[in-house]
Amino acid sequence: MNANGRFRSISTTGRSSGAADWASAVTAVKVAASQPFSSILTDEFWEKETKKDTFTAADGAQQTVDFMHLTQDRADYCRGENFTVAQLSFRGGQTMRFLLPDEGTTLERLLADDTVVGIC
Repeated sequence: MNANGRFRSISTTGRSSGAADWASAVTAVKVAASQPFSSILTDEFWEKETKKDTFTAADGAQQTVDFMHLTQDRADYCRGENFTVAQLSFRGGQTMRFLLPDEGTTLERLLADDTVVGIC
């Protein structure tokens, strides 16, 4: 199974018949991401821990932004080659995963790599 098929399987909890193509999977993600979501994190970020720092975009542009910081003794994360996946939990049982490319690695490069999709 290629990366797109694994993505569909993961994003649809295995319910995809494989008939959907990559474009429809991306469209489904865009539609889901556009829906309002309101919940409370299990472990909230503390405002006093938010600090300004430099964010570097994939094109090299830099800007100063607020970085939230949270330290957990039971954090859900996974380290891979050129990336980290971090997961935050919400009080209603929902979770959100973040694919965080290492500096110098683009998100597009990670998503094109068959070994990244579904590794964590």
